[in-house]
Amino acid sequence: MKKLLLLLFIHFALIFSTSAQIEKKRVLESAGKIVVALKDRDFKKISEFVNPVKGLWFAPFALDMSLKKNVSKSRLAKMIADKRKYYWAKPPTKEQEYTVKMSFAEYYEKFLFNFDYQKSDSITFNDSRIVLNSRISPNKEIRKAFPKGVFVEYLIDAEESNGTSFFLVFQNYRSKSYLVCLTQIDKSSAHYIF
Repeated sequence: MKKLLLLLFIHFALIFSTSAQIEKKRVLESAGKIVVALKDRDFKKISEFVNPVKGLWFAPFALDMSLKKNVSKSRLAKMIADKRKYYWAKPPTKEQEYTVKMSFAEYYEKFLFNFDYQKSDSITFNDSRIVLNSRISPNKEIRKAFPKGVFVEYLIDAEESNGTSFFLVFQNYRSKSYLVCLTQIDKSSAHYIF
């Protein structure tokens, strides 16, 4: 009986491990396609990866995920041509000194594709390689905002990038991983957040 239970445990552990590896591969492949589409400004293509119910969150600062704007999957493809200015982070309050108000095209230039992430120094799955300091962690903030999500980090550590990480966050919906958030952080901006 013990051998049978052990064999069943091993069998299910292998199935789960294999499923997790397959899902990791799918997410990494999706992230790569999204980065190519971002470079090409192909938001129609990106919308194919977006969660159909939750839409896509844009968070200008990975270290404060409460500052984000949501765009529906159907609206995303049209955003690049939209000239209106939006709050991409919370409007300023007495407690909060910073805000991001700009058109989608401006947001794209400053926060989405300010570097060619296809040329990243490292690409990681569910673990951030950017080193800020012991109390600042993109890992923690992304997991707090999306507890059931996984993320892919594209790190550019070149001097001109100031150490920038771009994150694509995915969550499962109906047995498929969808893109739910795009965010980034660079080493120099970390001190503005806290």
